[in-house]
Amino acid sequence: MLANGFADNILIILAIIAIYFGISVINHNNPVISILYLIGLIASIGCYLISEGYSFLGLSYLIIYIGAVYHVLKDSFLASALLVLYIFFNNWFYIDFLWFIEAHSAFINHSSILSVRGRPLGSKKDVFFTSVQEAAILSHLPSLDFIRTYSTNREISSDDFYEWLAGFTDAEGSFRIKNDTRRPNTPFMFEFIINLHKDDRQVLEYIKSILGIGNVTERGNVATLSVSRRIEVQILIDIFIKFSLNTTKRLDFKDWKLAFELWSLVEEDGDRTACITRIKKIKAGMNRGRPYEVSKLEDIRITKYWLLGFIEGEAAFSITKSTLANRFSLGQVSRERPLLEKICDFLDGTKELTGKPALAIADKKEKEEYINQKAYCELYCSNQEFLRNVLVPLFSNLNWLTKKFLDFEDWREVLNLKDKGYHLIPEGKDTRG
Repeated sequence: MLANGFADNILIILAIIAIYFGISVINHNNPVISILYLIGLIASIGCYLISEGYSFLGLSYLIIYIGAVYHVLKDSFLASALLVLYIFFNNWFYIDFLWFIEAHSAFINHSSILSVRGRPLGSKKDVFFTSVQEAAILSHLPSLDFIRTYSTNREISSDDFYEWLAGFTDAEGSFRIKNDTRRPNTPFMFEFIINLHKDDRQVLEYIKSILGIGNVTERGNVATLSVSRRIEVQILIDIFIKFSLNTTKRLDFKDWKLAFELWSLVEEDGDRTACITRIKKIKAGMNRGRPYEVSKLEDIRITKYWLLGFIEGEAAFSITKSTLANRFSLGQVSRERPLLEKICDFLDGTKELTGKPALAIADKKEKEEYINQKAYCELYCSNQEFLRNVLVPLFSNLNWLTKKFLDFEDWREVLNLKDKGYHLIPEGKDTRG
């Protein structure tokens, strides 16, 4: 299990250290030694809180309580020495270590092809590490291979999680450049968001806990994961460079990335006026401002976990009332038809079963009665043999991360009940296997 990017055994070790220091404070007759153990106790508890994700509380705990110890002993030479040690320890460990934790707890795998920005301990200058593993070593961070799934108790590798995140972002995420009126010298805010119904807030909290970045808020019936801090934006850029998006949302990401890099450079030394004009032009062509045309992406890459993330955001598992036939469907606006064709190829849905392709794509025309509704297309399958022998085994062997897994389980159960013939008897309609 992980807590803010740390394995449970790290937290257990910190807890044991804190207990040891606490007992030592009481047992020692020498007040000077007891005070040293007291400071160790406070420091270990602060480390524990920071590792759990309560950074502000952990640092406040350190500053307030060690400050109190200093106040009591401020007239002694030992107190002055302890204060110097604390300031050094704080600068060497907490400022740099906390900065790295918050910025890079997302990268817990051993991948060596990502460019990771970080700050070496004792340095005040940002550098780019050549690999996540190197960054982990230099910052004393653990480098882990696996993370725990949300809706199941099975493990999913970090690469699979990032593939899933790319698919889920293709379905539910968006990249925005907002005008930031709060800070005149920084007129732009670069934001990545995922909006879901508040009932699905747990999914956003899970993503946040694994990446170690962003904030989850709730307004009305909408829960939102938002990432806008510069360090965190850079982390997302590194992720989506390696794990590509497959919808036309990739074009929005590339524009968002370009604008972010332009603004980062101009803040150091550049023509602000020209840069602002260019970023405004980029912003105007993103999202709804982008010309509506069929996707021309040539390097669409479908993987199992990208597909799972996309399905968890967009797919529907339904049952026809009249015939009790299982149906799988995945709808998109018409410009994403090439993507649906790639998914069809990935699932080998072009092969014919009972004289027809197992998977089909239906084109739906724009309906005039719905404002702003564009033409769309739908990949669907009602072939029970294909569902039973291809889709169900595939989806059953993947680690789902949202509660749509429950819909899939019920849908799969109906298919199993029909295989046993229970749907032919009145009692079978209420059977739950």
